[in-house]
Amino acid sequence: MSFEQRVAQLLVEVTEQVLWREIQPWLRDRGHRIQLHCRVGSGRATHHRQQGARHSITYGRKMVASKRCPLQAELWTTAREIRARGYFRGQWGLAELLAHTCCHEFAHLVQSLNGWYGRGSIHNAGFYQILDRIHRSGSAQRVLEALLRAAQDAQLELGFLPPGAAARDTAPVPAPVRGQRVRFQYRGKLVSGVVTRIHRQTVRVENHGIAGVGYFRVPPAQLQLD
Repeated sequence: MSFEQRVAQLLVEVTEQVLWREIQPWLRDRGHRIQLHCRVGSGRATHHRQQGARHSITYGRKMVASKRCPLQAELWTTAREIRARGYFRGQWGLAELLAHTCCHEFAHLVQSLNGWYGRGSIHNAGFYQILDRIHRSGSAQRVLEALLRAAQDAQLELGFLPPGAAARDTAPVPAPVRGQRVRFQYRGKLVSGVVTRIHRQTVRVENHGIAGVGYFRVPPAQLQLD
């Protein structure tokens, strides 16, 4: 089993042991009878998915590989959230980034239970209200501590790769260009669209076939280039 697979499995375990366990009283109080299955995915896709009362969270092996590389890690939404919103005091290493990834995906689970999804607006005010609460309550810190303990027990060093090194499951992410067709994950489904504008940290994707959504802004690290 590769380093990336082993780390992704640790994310599965700390999600179940910390976040899932701590939310049980909240679920009972609101009468939510749901199931959660966390798993390791073989690709980059990392997401929450819901089918009725069944929820799943997937942690992609190649996501871990990408986040081990500092230049690629900075492109992820989770990295920008830590800095912009002051999570973990705004400081982040690989361990903080991965712990926050668990919190980010779990916040989507709570968001779905609250019905706070907006059409074409997933990372909205309701989502960040949940994510802020996960950090303020101490749950995020407990996830980080559990992850560090588990990594130490497994003799896995959660640090960024040195400059010039590349994780086995990661290749440099080619820069998308206007007019290029790309694919990305949206609510657990693979969506195909066309790049129409390049921003500093995201690209604008249109012609994607999702009704009611004009365009998406997606970090390059989360794109698959056709």
